[in-house]
Amino acid sequence: MTGYASVTREGVVDSASEVGGSTHTASVSVELRTVNSRFLDLNFRMPEEVRACEPTLREMLMARLSRGKVDIRINVQRSEQVAQAGSLNRDALLRLAVLERSVLDVFSDAGSLRTGEILRWPGIIADSGLSAELLRDAVLACGKQAIDELVNVRGREGAQLATMLLGNVAEMEAIVVRITPLVPELIARHQQKIVERLQEALGIAALEGSPQRVSREEIAERIRQEVTMYGVRIDIAEELSRLGAHLGETRHVIEKGGRVGKRLDFMMQELNREANTLGSKAAAKELADASMALKLLIEQMREQCKTMTSNRNPYAGEYPGNLFMVVAPSGAGKSTLVNVLLARDPVIRLSVSYTTRPPRPNETNGVQYHFIQVPEFRERHARGELLESAEVHGNYYGTSRVWIEEQMKRGVDVLLEIDWQGAQQVQKQFRNAVGIFILPPSLDALEERLRKRGQDEPNVIVRRLLAAGSEISHAPEFEYVLINENFDRALTEMQTVVAATRLRFASQRARHEQLFTELGIHSPQAD
Repeated sequence: MTGYASVTREGVVDSASEVGGSTHTASVSVELRTVNSRFLDLNFRMPEEVRACEPTLREMLMARLSRGKVDIRINVQRSEQVAQAGSLNRDALLRLAVLERSVLDVFSDAGSLRTGEILRWPGIIADSGLSAELLRDAVLACGKQAIDELVNVRGREGAQLATMLLGNVAEMEAIVVRITPLVPELIARHQQKIVERLQEALGIAALEGSPQRVSREEIAERIRQEVTMYGVRIDIAEELSRLGAHLGETRHVIEKGGRVGKRLDFMMQELNREANTLGSKAAAKELADASMALKLLIEQMREQCKTMTSNRNPYAGEYPGNLFMVVAPSGAGKSTLVNVLLARDPVIRLSVSYTTRPPRPNETNGVQYHFIQVPEFRERHARGELLESAEVHGNYYGTSRVWIEEQMKRGVDVLLEIDWQGAQQVQKQFRNAVGIFILPPSLDALEERLRKRGQDEPNVIVRRLLAAGSEISHAPEFEYVLINENFDRALTEMQTVVAATRLRFASQRARHEQLFTELGIHSPQAD
């Protein structure tokens, strides 16, 4: 659903930070906008000095919202004495000047940076005088209040939508109540017309001299049979009964509330089926008009339900999604395969890990990693928020349990790019996780790939090759092993693994629960 919320906290004061006897102040604002979307899609725009708040805000939003595209805009506006010229970061300014000259050497017509562009460049404005902890607390407090307001706005919109849907249900119930008493009379009227037409036709046949003589009793009996069968064909008592039952269930679902989109979509299909049958059996204008009115109301409800179910994940539903773990030695092509798979398969989402290492020049917070400080990482680990964690070259890495569980509860498939040690930790907690190990066609090919990509010094390549031998020895621990000799073939094989996993009995049963029930298919004992 759509929604909007904005919270501003004025005069954030750091009394412990004073320059020239003045206290540093700032105002912090958090603005949230949501529109309908297939999944929960969070887009942040914030100053670098509060970027560390993003992981916490993500978890706060995922705990309260299940779907929708959410734009989060955070603004920190300092008081005049905080943003004075003396707060410029001279070192960052000099680095920017060198970078600008390098660009102009290649693109001479690019044009020089303007003052406003320079001041907006990350890191140019030095520490505002406000402590990072104070800003973080202010942003998170505003974020929590904004999320509360957003949930309330969406709740009010949901209540209005429920009122509209219940109004349509009431109109359909009134139509059913109105036409139910008319059915016997309409059937009798049409039966009488059939009798008159048959008698007229048989009378004409008798006058023309039929070669076969048929008694009046036989004619009367045959007319009675034909009229009775016709009455059965046009009788809509069963359809009206089922319509009433479906409308009662629809009312119950709406009044119960919660995540009702999928259930309402199913009920609209059932109601539309009965309305179509009613129209095809209509033997009077009154019934045909009733069928058209019902279908119009159902279509209106369907359009409203699309705001809850449109573009939904075809594999998502009220069942856990699938968890895929992709492991490979460095240089085997894991990242390229994963990126192409994600680009071609909108049903699967990549888990973004936490790390304490600093971001590289081409990395964006929340895309490659969530970049956080060591104390926050340790806090998350102590609270059990990490599914797995490891220390590599003095930096910590970890996978968010909260985010993965939230996605899987909604039936979203999640993919982890992970090492074999992390995969072992995950497998202990998610026994149904699907492990995919990617092998190079040979160690010589692996070495050639490492050298061609030009990212590492020769001594680093040697270390990676030595580590690859140890990593490859763990391939037997994984359910699927792909050999990335031909990229297209390896990609097709990975897509096949994903598709086969979605066709497991548990996933199929959850997607086609009604069909499985009708066919009498039950879960195996091991399921």
